Amino acid sequence: MENKNVNEDARIFAKNLNYYINQSGKQQKEIALALKFAPTTFNTWCTGKIMPRMGKVQAIADYFGIQKSDLVEDKTGVSRKKIYSDAEKELLNDFRSLDTKGQETVLYIMQNEKKRCEQIVEMKNEINELQEQTKEKVPTRTLAYYGRIAAAGISFGFDDIIQNNTIEVPLTRESEYADFAIGVSGDSMLPTYENGDIVLVKKVDHLNIGDVGIFQKDNGIYIKEVGENELISHNTSYKPIPNNSDIKRMGKVIGKIQI
Repeated sequence: MENKNVNEDARIFAKNLNYYINQSGKQQKEIALALKFAPTTFNTWCTGKIMPRMGKVQAIADYFGIQKSDLVEDKTGVSRKKIYSDAEKELLNDFRSLDTKGQETVLYIMQNEKKRCEQIVEMKNEINELQEQTKEKVPTRTLAYYGRIAAAGISFGFDDIIQNNTIEVPLTRESEYADFAIGVSGDSMLPTYENGDIVLVKKVDHLNIGDVGIFQKDNGIYIKEVGENELISHNTSYKPIPNNSDIKRMGKVIGKIQI
């Protein structure tokens, strides 16, 4: 019975130890050497083969900044203490050393980066969904797909967007001549284009007044109608954008995907 209890203790310890190793982002060998343990011995603790002595358990707990009980007690279903890697601790210390203006700047950048990452995930999900929806529709063609960025003023440039994504679209007269597809975000082009629409775009040398195109201004990507000296939103709640040398033409909208 005693041997059974020892084996169960070793299993619980190994489960907890591996949790905190994964949390730290470090390798077993790296932690073992830092604690002056033989890596092979440390591995037997990680695999639950052997239960270390309490002095060594305490040393491991001190290394991770946790209590000894966090390692030896069964924590199934219990909220665990989160530990931070050295890099995360350094970032936190650097953040705390900034003044209020500096911290606000960092938070602003982090929020934008979080939004960018979320949109990339959303973009990939949209691709998968649309590919499933068009799988049985023939004939189709493959187009480069840039996700839901047009008209949103997203804080990164067109050339920085992942360009390896593609989408299978029904082969129509419009899609046959399109060079890429791009998703619409926002309501600035209502009622013509809605949030979530995917439009087909052809690269052209010139746009005429009345054409709808994709444009880049600074770090924003927009879908707008060409006016005489301005870019026009169909939603009258939005003011026109002056069409000057800062505007980069990405292509002409020649249709949208009908799913």
